[in-house]
Amino acid sequence: MYLRRTAGIVPPSTRSKFRSRPYRCPVISAAAMLGAFGYLATGEVMSGSPFTASVAVGGLMMLALLHIADSRDVQWIREWALGTAMIVGLFAGVLTQVTLGGLW
Repeated sequence: MYLRRTAGIVPPSTRSKFRSRPYRCPVISAAAMLGAFGYLATGEVMSGSPFTASVAVGGLMMLALLHIADSRDVQWIREWALGTAMIVGLFAGVLTQVTLGGLW
């Protein structure tokens, strides 16, 4: 009995609890992705103004592209949104560095 519990086998009495809420899976996975990207972006935002501009412009570009893809129902925009947002954010960071320099 102890071996089955430590091996990760779920007892029959608790199996129905895990199957009853399949709608939570997309919410949990989206929250995990937002948490991971937020954790990684926080270090860049605190580094200085070019990095802050890069993260902010890239995030806004991603939101704008996904809104356009949803409103016009264009699948290829959704597929290329992340890459495009990264490139636009890169250019925004370079432009901020060249024009303003590192403010902090």
